[in-house]
Amino acid sequence: MSGAFGSDDTTHLRLYDYAASCNCYKVRLLLAQLGVSYERVPIDIFNGGTLTEDYGRINPMRTTPVLETADGRVPRTFLMIRLSSPRLCVG
Repeated sequence: MSGAFGSDDTTHLRLYDYAASCNCYKVRLLLAQLGVSYERVPIDIFNGGTLTEDYGRINPMRTTPVLETADGRVPRTFLMIRLSSPRLCVG
């Protein structure tokens, strides 16, 4: 991934998440604080939403959240927050 979230080279973000997940909430909160628009794709983890073949292609670890950018997919909350740090460190 080349740029921070919301930078000029990021044209579309898609967040695969489960609404009640604390990790998913962290990412939604981060994107809101950065003023970044994104498409939310709800995944029902208790109804097998992460166990489908389609979701396995999105994230072989079958966890949420997953942030999809033009450069690829980020399946870890920490990495999403770390990759956004240039936007957070504005003085």
